[in-house]
Amino acid sequence: YTTDDNYYGSMQLTTYVGAGEGDLFLLPRERFEMFAQGGTFYPLDEAIESGALDLRGIDVSSTTLTTDDGETGVYGVPATSLYGLMEYSVDNRDLVVGVLAYSPNYDRAVDWIDWLIETMQAPKPEWVEAQEAKQGAGAGEISDMPSY
Repeated sequence: YTTDDNYYGSMQLTTYVGAGEGDLFLLPRERFEMFAQGGTFYPLDEAIESGALDLRGIDVSSTTLTTDDGETGVYGVPATSLYGLMEYSVDNRDLVVGVLAYSPNYDRAVDWIDWLIETMQAPKPEWVEAQEAKQGAGAGEISDMPSY
């Protein structure tokens, strides 16, 4: 997936989701919510309750949604504390991971999310804190470009 201003990336994502391609998606929160409300993702409540998905303290209230069909549940896991992803050039701060509702590999996908949390959950790097402080509270973007 690419940024919202990339027409082809957005079209490709919509095509993949519509075709039921892939098991997991790591998406910007706004895009995730749009797809989740339409029923694109499996609810993760059972996996969380059974312990198959250990959230390790991650707050999922922001990804507890009601779909267009009236179903309420946890449809994704915020990646906001998965700062280990930054080592792979993935800015995790506004991303959510979810399991595609058409996935035939639900259990394996849940295992992968559990692994992702276990291995990528980390404290916010000092350089991110310094950059955010430099840009001002709530700015949230990493950039060395001056603001004008």
